Amino acid sequence: ATRFDLSNNACLTSIQQPFDELLEDHRLTELQELDLSSCTELVALPTRLDLMSSLQTLILAYCASLKELPSSLGGASNLVRIDLEYCGNLRSIPTSCGQLSRLEDLDLEQCHSLIALPSSMAKLASLKKLMVWGCTALRAMPDLSGMTLLDLGALPEEIAKWEQGGRKECERLFR
Repeated sequence: ATRFDLSNNACLTSIQQPFDELLEDHRLTELQELDLSSCTELVALPTRLDLMSSLQTLILAYCASLKELPSSLGGASNLVRIDLEYCGNLRSIPTSCGQLSRLEDLDLEQCHSLIALPSSMAKLASLKKLMVWGCTALRAMPDLSGMTLLDLGALPEEIAKWEQGGRKECERLFR
């Protein structure tokens, strides 16, 4: 199967152990899409996402309890789309995401606890769509001035000056 859909499993808290075992046995290397959307109690992802060499789409929308992504995310080198919208407790994006050279679409809408995006995101040359609307805790954005085709959607009012300043790295100014 190239698509694995576990969406809407409200009681699912972790897929870490079974997935890590399947990944180490190379049983999921052909997986292209992993949909865990609306798994509202999910707190942990597989630690070895780097072994998902064919993964193109990772959907984690509405995983309200998810606080962090594994650092191995950057090793999933064929990722094109990551949907994290409404992951209200997500605090950070791993620095390794700068290694996702094929990433085109990153949706972070309504990630209320997200404080900063890593400066390594400046390396995402293929990124065309970055959605950060509703990220009310967002304090810093990386320099994305080299991404001329980037669609940002709506920016939180607090960091609108980042866009006006030519998408240069900025720290949010507190009132």
